[in-house]
Amino acid sequence: MKKNMSIYAMIFIFIACGTIIICLQNMHETLFRIFFWDVKIPTIVLIFITLIIGFTAGYLSSVISTRKDHTKKSADK
Repeated sequence: MKKNMSIYAMIFIFIACGTIIICLQNMHETLFRIFFWDVKIPTIVLIFITLIIGFTAGYLSSVISTRKDHTKKSADK
């Protein structure tokens, strides 16, 4: 179990460092168009919003699949 946690920590640190490097290289403003709105925001903000949405979607899909497996196992008993 301890080995898996260190692997997860290394992956997290790698992703965090990569994200920070990419964000620091993209400090300029960009035009973000959504439906009828045009919003000028820094690329850093856009990258972080996308990253948070991605992590949230991954976490929620993990939780949902774990619950389905758990309810399926309890129904089989």
